[in-house]
Amino acid sequence: MTATSWLSSEQPRIYTPERLELEFSPAKWHANREETLERHHHQGAESTRRWKADLDIRYGDGPLQTLDLFPGPHAQSPCCVIIHGGFWRISDKAALNFIGGFFRSRGIAAVVANFDLCPTVTIDTIVGEVRELLDWVAIKGAEVGIVPERLMLFGHATGAHLAAMALSRNTKSEPANWQSKIVGSFLLSGLYDLRQLPNLSINSILNLDTASALRNSPLFHHDFHTRAPVIIAAAQLETAEFQAQSKDMAVRLRDYGTTVREFTVADAGHFSILDAILEPDSTAMNIFIDLAFGEPDDV
Repeated sequence: MTATSWLSSEQPRIYTPERLELEFSPAKWHANREETLERHHHQGAESTRRWKADLDIRYGDGPLQTLDLFPGPHAQSPCCVIIHGGFWRISDKAALNFIGGFFRSRGIAAVVANFDLCPTVTIDTIVGEVRELLDWVAIKGAEVGIVPERLMLFGHATGAHLAAMALSRNTKSEPANWQSKIVGSFLLSGLYDLRQLPNLSINSILNLDTASALRNSPLFHHDFHTRAPVIIAAAQLETAEFQAQSKDMAVRLRDYGTTVREFTVADAGHFSILDAILEPDSTAMNIFIDLAFGEPDDV
């Protein structure tokens, strides 16, 4: 493998076909994956009961375009929008409702969303649905007690990709009304360069070609709607490609003028990183919480 970064050549890292499959398959690297996911679902169910979350609110016309809302303690609470991973083809908001419960426990309203999945729709469509979700939070949220004057984005895995795509400028000449309200984003174990994905076996589901892979690679976007601080983290025990893409995305955002803090979460894998960042001593999460409330910024 050559470890040439796009920073010098703008070429993707080169792997053998077998290694390529492994580098983009974090589930194969994670010990106790099923156990971890089962625990997250159980914790999420407990969180929705404890905080009396409003479930399955529709924000769009797509079959899976629903969200779960954890109302804040008061009308002006900050609001964090949480976007799940699953390689754009599987998983559900139930997998991250425990994260919604965590934010609610810290005085922050939370929206945990579903979106339609490949191969029923394309990644282009999913990116559009996430923007539609954020439009709903900004425009309709007041009807359900959200006044997102301080809006946060949190995405895990391909959810981090979708959050990064929401931050980047699309074909619209003017920013959406929610983008000026973003005060911070947390991109966790994400993918930001999709150019290798057409070469993966999973592309039979994703249906990416060269043009759509590049179009949906926020690493190569040169314009973003916000310079609000971004926290980027990757797990120590996940693949080198996932770790490298996080570093590359941090450079891209800094080039644009965004304040970025990078973290490698020790002794964590692609899924258990979600547990690690909820620990009381998690510097990354504590910085993110401070951003929600506009406290002196340590980013």
